[in-house]
Amino acid sequence: MTNLTHSTDLRRLYPEVVWLEPEHFERASQLSDCVTGEMHQWQRYFNMLALLGFVQWLAERVSDLSIDWHNISILQPQYANFIEAVCNLRISEFTLCLIATENSSDELVSVPRAAIDLPEFVAHFYVIVEVQEEQEQAIVRGILRYDQLARYRQSVNLQVKPDWSYQVPLSLFDTEPN
Repeated sequence: MTNLTHSTDLRRLYPEVVWLEPEHFERASQLSDCVTGEMHQWQRYFNMLALLGFVQWLAERVSDLSIDWHNISILQPQYANFIEAVCNLRISEFTLCLIATENSSDELVSVPRAAIDLPEFVAHFYVIVEVQEEQEQAIVRGILRYDQLARYRQSVNLQVKPDWSYQVPLSLFDTEPN
């Protein structure tokens, strides 16, 4: 039998799964149609599924939070092709950045440079949401505070990749999102 003492191993056994509803797919599809370029359309669709799944996950746990997504980056035409994340999601007094992934078995997560370096997109918390489209589910994989991310970036002299993202270890994210 495998020894599961590492928290991320245990986390994968008990993920925070949210089932995506048909209306989630329909809404994500509608919002991605207005973006030019197949790759950008896919990213916006994927980010929208992550957002809808995360909002549902949050609503199932805490019903009285104020959620404001009117200024999120994927709904702003000037940023739709620019940032591959959901920036500026307001939950009460906090700003979140959702980073959609397809596979949580990757050890590194791509975080857009703009979401870390540009003041208008910096978040209090960065949330990894794995979207499994075929299984019709979203999984909240972890949360990282900005100050922790900034310390890590400075301590390892994290460099920007050619795609204008930082590669951040998944292990930095707190796997207990509650």
